[in-house]
Amino acid sequence: MELYNPSYIKAGELLLKDLDKKELWDFSGRLKSGDFFVLIEIPLPREKPEIPIYEAILNKMQLILSSKPGIKAGIAFTDHSDEKISDFGEFFSNLSEQTKDSSVIFLSGRGNNLQNIGQQLDSLKRLNIKNIVATTGETSGIRPSKPAQNKNTMKFVDSVHMAERISTFEGGGFFNCGAVVNPFKYSAEETYTQYYKLMKKFKCGASFAVVQAGWDMKKLQELRWFLEMRDFHAPMLARMMVLTPELSEDIFSGKYPGLIMSDDIKDLLLRESKYGYAQFASAQWRRLQIMTAGARLLGYSAVQIAGVERPEHAETVLAKIAESLDEFKSFDDWKVEYQNHLSRAEPAPFPHNYYMFDNLFQWQYPEGHLKIREARGCELSTLEKIKYKICSILFPKAHRQVPEEHYFSKKILVGCRGCAYCRVSLTHFVCPETCPKGLANGPCGGSFAGGLCEFRDRKCIYSRVFRNALWRKESNSLEDRNIAPIE
Repeated sequence: MELYNPSYIKAGELLLKDLDKKELWDFSGRLKSGDFFVLIEIPLPREKPEIPIYEAILNKMQLILSSKPGIKAGIAFTDHSDEKISDFGEFFSNLSEQTKDSSVIFLSGRGNNLQNIGQQLDSLKRLNIKNIVATTGETSGIRPSKPAQNKNTMKFVDSVHMAERISTFEGGGFFNCGAVVNPFKYSAEETYTQYYKLMKKFKCGASFAVVQAGWDMKKLQELRWFLEMRDFHAPMLARMMVLTPELSEDIFSGKYPGLIMSDDIKDLLLRESKYGYAQFASAQWRRLQIMTAGARLLGYSAVQIAGVERPEHAETVLAKIAESLDEFKSFDDWKVEYQNHLSRAEPAPFPHNYYMFDNLFQWQYPEGHLKIREARGCELSTLEKIKYKICSILFPKAHRQVPEEHYFSKKILVGCRGCAYCRVSLTHFVCPETCPKGLANGPCGGSFAGGLCEFRDRKCIYSRVFRNALWRKESNSLEDRNIAPIE
């Protein structure tokens, strides 16, 4: 990536002590105040040789973000590496106090375990870094032909368990824990299971949430209305991307699971790319401006910008966003510009187009009683109902029994993997170990359009879990029931 271009090594000579002269602000305080701000996303280095270059760029980025007038900005450190950082001091000991207070670290469950997470949290506490976002982690580079093969190649820690661990670390109170949610889902079962899992994360201690990237502003409004409907007012951050033609191609090819792009949006980007790089970039900057202003008008507390490859690009991002916040003061004016800029492109991936509410974009904020659209296409077949009833008779209390009990019945009916703690009675008789990531508390955000698992071999198991729960009129269990991990 350009981020690690050695030409930036000279930036390491910048004096961080100059940061102490800048106006201080802190992330959690900014969330509470409601003042809009920006996070610039930077991936952590994947290999140790990258660390000196990374530190040089980080120094330059800190100075740029702290000196830009007009809008507050921090850094979002994201983790995509298989090799877990055992000591965060090696990376973050030179951070200024301002950067520590104004930034967040995304802690990934990929290739991790709760014991190691505890060690990471201990290092972060010693460094006085408080803002942590719990993520299950992505599967980039992992494509086993069968889900069972994943158990020998990569482990994942459920973000619900991570949020609980972060929030209760050493009695709780030190860390400001965030969660991740993907509202860009276009079937009823995917939408509901994403939101139910988000509520479970909040109940486990998360105090804010970061929304995964997408291009459909109606889905950002849908999520806000879902929370408003429940009289729940947690701060939300909208993640957005600065696209290049190369990054667009990677998204088209499915390299980024969970990043849903409709055929209409693809065609729009392809048309823009035909006019040359400068024109393509100009269109993306304008789209970023419109979507950022829309996020603020829809009630989001901040935006997190991915795809910024150089510190100088961060300056451009902040300048563009500041312009857009001044330009758009009215929701109605913004809505017209957003729809015109999309050139009538449909952001929902045909034929999947479920929205929870019918009157999105009719108002800026929900007015009166919100009516939820019916969850169509979620009915169980007669065979599925019979199977559920058999399971409920044979092992209704499997989580309280020795795991070997009814093993062969569970093997036939739910694909039992013979783990040390049976949870099928808690997950509506769908074995969580049949999920490639082994998630027991809800889905990750990585499914493709139509609910296809990011491993591409089947639909996400939580489509079945939701349909079973809906039939039993027990869908609330999907947000109320915190299922313990298997160590």
